Amino acid sequence: MAKNRNRSAGNGYELTTAHRLRECGYPEAASTRECNKARDNKKVDICNRNEGDEGEGRMPFNIQCKNLCTNANYVKILQEMEKHNGTKRPNIVLHKKTKKVGTKFMPEGEYAIMSAESFYELLVKFNKLCKEGQ
Repeated sequence: MAKNRNRSAGNGYELTTAHRLRECGYPEAASTRECNKARDNKKVDICNRNEGDEGEGRMPFNIQCKNLCTNANYVKILQEMEKHNGTKRPNIVLHKKTKKVGTKFMPEGEYAIMSAESFYELLVKFNKLCKEGQ
């Protein structure tokens, strides 16, 4: 029973994340379980529906979603993502932290985890966009 709940909670978080990304300007965001099994096998949970096999149309980042009561082994997850996807696009773990209260799981917060190198690369790109907009 718990295994089915965990799978359902994880899948639900992926769908919620894809929806939020569509609201943020990524209209083709979807769960890789729905539309790209190859990317799912490479530890990526969110992709564009129209991605090509050679990388065309891909999102500018790779996202893996975790919906857990505990902390994940972020270093291991990011290393696996880098092994499968390289570092051309930032590898990001989105973690929805939950807490079991009685028989229910209540959200405690959501977090984005990435390597420091990816963070600094994003800062440089953000700074450049801010300067171009002035």
